[in-house]
Amino acid sequence: MRNGALYTHVCTLCTRSFAAKNGTHNAWREGLYRMANTSNAKDHVMRKHKSHPIAIAMAKKTTGRVNGDLQAFDTAQAVDAHAPNATQAPAQGMKFLPHGR
Repeated sequence: MRNGALYTHVCTLCTRSFAAKNGTHNAWREGLYRMANTSNAKDHVMRKHKSHPIAIAMAKKTTGRVNGDLQAFDTAQAVDAHAPNATQAPAQGMKFLPHGR
C-alpha cells in the first residue's frame, strides 16, 4: 500500500517477467497496481504485454467486434440506399403527406 491507497489488481505477467529477470524475491510487488476499473487493467495487458497469447486473443476479439460493427453498418447503409425517399412517387395505396403536416 502506497500513500494509504489499496492495490486493486495484480498483474501476474509483470510478476513473472520481473521474477525471470531479477529473481523471485519480492517479484510479487512489481505486479501490484491501483486501477479505477477493469478496462484499465485490460489496457495495461494490451500495452505492456502485446506478445502474450492473452493480449493477442483480446486484440483479435476486439478486431472481430469492430469488423462486425462495420459490416452491420455497411449492410444498413445498403438497405437505406434502396429505400424510397421523399422525391419518389409514393407506392400505390399510400398517401403522400407534405412536410409540415
